Amino acid sequence: MKKLVLLLLFSFTLCFPGWTQPSEIIRIKSGEQVPPYEKYLYRQFASGTVYLRNGQTPTVRLNNHLMLNEVQFIAPVGDTLTLAQLHTISKVVINGDTFVFDQNSMPLRILREYGAVKLAVNQSLQVANVDKEGAYGQSSGLSSITSYSSYPVPGGGIAKLEMKGDVVYSQRRSYYLINQNGLSFPASRKSILKLFPRQKSAIDDYLQKTPVQFNSPDDLQRLLEFCGKGT
Repeated sequence: MKKLVLLLLFSFTLCFPGWTQPSEIIRIKSGEQVPPYEKYLYRQFASGTVYLRNGQTPTVRLNNHLMLNEVQFIAPVGDTLTLAQLHTISKVVINGDTFVFDQNSMPLRILREYGAVKLAVNQSLQVANVDKEGAYGQSSGLSSITSYSSYPVPGGGIAKLEMKGDVVYSQRRSYYLINQNGLSFPASRKSILKLFPRQKSAIDDYLQKTPVQFNSPDDLQRLLEFCGKGT
């Protein structure tokens, strides 16, 4: 019976590969590259829609590149390209998730809307640590340093650096608040008060009674629900 359940779960995963999320922490051996499925938010490019401000809604295969922090698409000839002229795009929908681009061209995935304010997250895959290469070309697994052999940069380029060794990447989630004009603000007390200025006293009282971790989506959602009641 257990074997049957495991087989069904495995088959389910194969049928819906886009649901598989990249690992939180990955280690890449010296000389190797990050696997393609770890670079992207979704395991495969999925059919999505680009909503242009002129009313057009082309459908293409899309994915969110976590290392380059950009949204890419598969062109008709099969090339992987980056969405450009972001000021002409109002939103992008991939796998049912809605993305917008802020004033810094950063892709933000919308989590919830609270009237004119949206809660969004930017996910990226960043270098967390590099292990020095020890004797016989093996990684020591010890010292953390700040210089690496190479790292990707927006636009598809590779920046060359010096050190060799295993590279440890970690997923980073940064939360933002988006106003009615599409401007994003890092989730913080200052941003909350900026977006809900008439509720400063009530918000301060809430924060005193209910400590909020501004890197916690649950805490942020509860706070924004409270703020939304006063609008």
